[in-house]
Amino acid sequence: MYDKIMVPIDDSRVAERALSEALALAVPLKASIRLIHVIDATRIRTASGSAAAAEAALNAQCRQGERLLLQLGKVASAAGVSFDSKLLEAEDVATEEAILAEARDWAARLIVMGTHGRSGFQRLVMGSVAENTARLSPVPVLLVRMAEEAVLQDSAVAG
Repeated sequence: MYDKIMVPIDDSRVAERALSEALALAVPLKASIRLIHVIDATRIRTASGSAAAAEAALNAQCRQGERLLLQLGKVASAAGVSFDSKLLEAEDVATEEAILAEARDWAARLIVMGTHGRSGFQRLVMGSVAENTARLSPVPVLLVRMAEEAVLQDSAVAG
């Protein structure tokens, strides 16, 4: 049923938790996992000013994304799960569109991803990649939130 599980990740604790949930499903199902990290190349190019600054910022984001995929790939490998990883550059498309295109291309059967649980004004301003992915996805999407105590701890640190 869920033999191919795609896990979009960013550099957050909730992404790590989403991977843990995906691994908990993948092990008994003998499913393979594809880790993806999406870089919003359009936003980086727009915000960076000069072409040289944009290219440097994009290269830095790519290196950080590769490190993240390598780090979380080790977690999947340690769990004994077959996996691969892919770094995607979203050029002139929304992040959720890049996620869904990769899900279609890879024939994912399930997407497991973290959600930061923003609401109100924050959600209006920042949007929700997870919500849009779930709304537009042709395959089931499991949204994973942080445990309540971790959310409270994170907001205390930020405040």
